[in-house]
Amino acid sequence: MSNRRALGALRERPPGQLQLDDGMDRVLAEVATSGFALVRGALDDDDRRQLLAEATGERGRFLRVPARVNGVRQRADQLSLSVGDPRCPVVNGLARRLRDLLISCPDSHGQHRFDASQARYMRYRGAAGGLGAHRDGMCYGLLVAVYSVVGSAEFSVLPDGDGHTLRMLVEPGDLLLLRAPGFDGEPDGRRRHAVGPPLSGDERVSLTLRMVGRHGVHRRTDRRSAKAG
Repeated sequence: MSNRRALGALRERPPGQLQLDDGMDRVLAEVATSGFALVRGALDDDDRRQLLAEATGERGRFLRVPARVNGVRQRADQLSLSVGDPRCPVVNGLARRLRDLLISCPDSHGQHRFDASQARYMRYRGAAGGLGAHRDGMCYGLLVAVYSVVGSAEFSVLPDGDGHTLRMLVEPGDLLLLRAPGFDGEPDGRRRHAVGPPLSGDERVSLTLRMVGRHGVHRRTDRRSAKAG
């Protein structure tokens, strides 16, 4: 299928599509029920320009991820940062905005405890770019927030048992929230998911915010694995 046809087909069936105007309580209820929620237009053009400029300024620090870890195919470059690092003020500001959104509604799912500590830019290039089906590590608590900065791609959420794979289009400015251990009282709750190659242009860049090791789950994970959107 051509990129144009693929984009059109995905737009016709956007599962779990919401807007920030729908309210974070509804977004979080979708995460609790489905294990994920896709929020359209969470970043405006200025947000994306600033994030891209910050990532581009650190381009020399992007590292190629291993081609395969624990059986998961990976074709991407990554740049890992610590939230609070003064060298990434745009990321720090976005992390504060996300926290403000999460505490703007009643703490029905335990989300008030979320405080991002890790930021990771992922860069996918060409038809081979993407990540195979995986679950994010148990060391990440409550939520995984994936912002799409540049480019579009197919994002797939796989069933835990019987059922169908859900495929959706993530576009520039979208936010994908994934359930992580501790959210809504679930000891695990992670959904298997995969990231396809860029569908428009030659490159896609995303930014993932996660909280590490503050939710009572101490299982170790392989640090070599990218496992982000």
